[in-house]
Amino acid sequence: MKIQHCPSLFFFVFLILSPPAHANHAQPGNMELTEKECGACHYYYSPKFMPAYSWKLIVDTLSDHFGDDASLDEASTQRILAYLTQGRSTVPPANLKKIPIHITNMVWWRRAHGTKFIEKAAQDKITLSNCANCHGLWKLSPVGGGLM
Repeated sequence: MKIQHCPSLFFFVFLILSPPAHANHAQPGNMELTEKECGACHYYYSPKFMPAYSWKLIVDTLSDHFGDDASLDEASTQRILAYLTQGRSTVPPANLKKIPIHITNMVWWRRAHGTKFIEKAAQDKITLSNCANCHGLWKLSPVGGGLM
């Protein structure tokens, strides 16, 4: 049996299994706070899923978070931002025309899921941003050892 080289799969596995850039996330409890506040309304996404400048834009606009007011107190907002950015630069590249705020528009995500799946999901009206729809909650949790 011949194994074919699949760069996007290797990149996806590397992305998921690699340790965070800044392991302590600025303050103990920031990950738990982020999981609690963000996970109260939708699936909790790992900071690795988007660049720091994307997370900064999202956190800076919580008063209009995809049509909902997700505002938090300033201390919680700053702790969540510190966790999501993990010491990475929040300044977007100069040549970037628009800061991405949808995980499903990230190049790595589109490569990992493939055009056929994305087209089929659109046809079947499947919400792509809800990872648990396809992957299941257990597989995505830190306990299950999934995509965290």
